[in-house]
Amino acid sequence: NVTGVNITGTNGSDFAQTSTCGQLAPNATCAISVTFTPTIIGSETGDVSVTDDAANSPQLVPLSGVGVGSGPMVVLSTSSLSFSIQLVGTISAGQIVTLTNVGNAVLNITSIASSGDFAQVNTCGSTVAAGANCTITVTFNPTNINTRLGSITVTDDASTSPQIVSLTGTGTYISLSPGSLNFGTVKVGTSSSPQVITLTNTDTVALAIRSLSITGVNRADYTQTNTCGSRVSKGANCSITVTFTPTATGTRSAKVSITDLGGGSPQTVPLSGTGQ
Repeated sequence: NVTGVNITGTNGSDFAQTSTCGQLAPNATCAISVTFTPTIIGSETGDVSVTDDAANSPQLVPLSGVGVGSGPMVVLSTSSLSFSIQLVGTISAGQIVTLTNVGNAVLNITSIASSGDFAQVNTCGSTVAAGANCTITVTFNPTNINTRLGSITVTDDASTSPQIVSLTGTGTYISLSPGSLNFGTVKVGTSSSPQVITLTNTDTVALAIRSLSITGVNRADYTQTNTCGSRVSKGANCSITVTFTPTATGTRSAKVSITDLGGGSPQTVPLSGTGQ
């Protein structure tokens, strides 16, 4: 028994529906026809919401569309990128922003520029045909520690120019290897073989360590000893030895957490294991 078919969502008024749904016999179907009449230029979203006496009511069907005007129009796949913690002076893997010209005329690009500790290469050239797209690949190369901000700015002849992608990343002088530890399956009440994390200070001065501990939901299942002390000399490393002693069956997770002045503190190394 279908009691209602409606359009909902932020831009719901720009979508419309008609349906043949009402009371449906077992295994029967009905049709919901949806149209999109944009009132603005840009991306719009909504939902078809079907209310009935089924257990999973209401059922939702996401709707999306892009309103375009005359001339070129730019849609970016994202308005922001966030990069993982990165060693100062090293370059991250690239992240991609897709630029699409959803207008009805050629897009003329004046410039694509990056700022801050970020760089970009792109396949866009000076023009993008109507309906075509190109990619902008962004990398992060921190010049200092902690949060680093920047942007990608696309300047063109679309009415929304310039288009901006906000960028953020975190710089650190601390290298942790490996980035995670998995202890596999261990009998409850017995201890695993120890595994070692190497912490390296890549800075040109000594690094102060404020605390080093096991944190997380199952922290009682892990123990650590370390050679780091309160300071790690420039270019030097220390070791963190972790052992897993499960107190219960099932997946047991925690992390090594290091508070320091190396940037991006606290740094963490995820720990996982299964109690048997």
